[in-house]
Amino acid sequence: MHDAISPIDGRYFEKTRALAPFFSEQALMRYRVMMEGEYLIALSLLGKTALRKFTSAEIKTIRALSASFNEDSYKKIKDIERTTNHDVKAVEYFIKAELTRTSLKDSVEWVHFAITSEDTNNIAYGLMLSDAMANAIRTPVGEGSAQPFKTANIGQTKRRVRKFQCACRRISQSGLA
Repeated sequence: MHDAISPIDGRYFEKTRALAPFFSEQALMRYRVMMEGEYLIALSLLGKTALRKFTSAEIKTIRALSASFNEDSYKKIKDIERTTNHDVKAVEYFIKAELTRTSLKDSVEWVHFAITSEDTNNIAYGLMLSDAMANAIRTPVGEGSAQPFKTANIGQTKRRVRKFQCACRRISQSGLA
């Protein structure tokens, strides 16, 4: 690969290919969309702001943004980023544009409300690493080599997202937010 920037995506690519769904730039964008979506849902369900409570169908619509994230979604974000010159802002605008065409159009200004890009990135990176560890990087007890790579388990990701929502709720209830 003549355009590799490191041995990981160059000569070791065949050995690290299974990590791309977790650590590629497209994966990072998907995890950012997931984090922003789950945060928006948590804001709605907590009832601590003027944001209305979302219906179960609306929650599914928000979650579908990351669950169905694909090459076209990624390209839309990259197109927005060429204008904003800011990757997380591009994710925010992507989500707003997608939700504007739904019953959630009255709630789009709550996307990325009261959080920073660093907040979004920290959670996204944590989800990336957690999913990669659970699904692609496994070391048997007492051995130094990794087990064969496995495909992503969306159920585990959903459980992590629920834990994140619970953490948001606890923070809000504690009065720290």
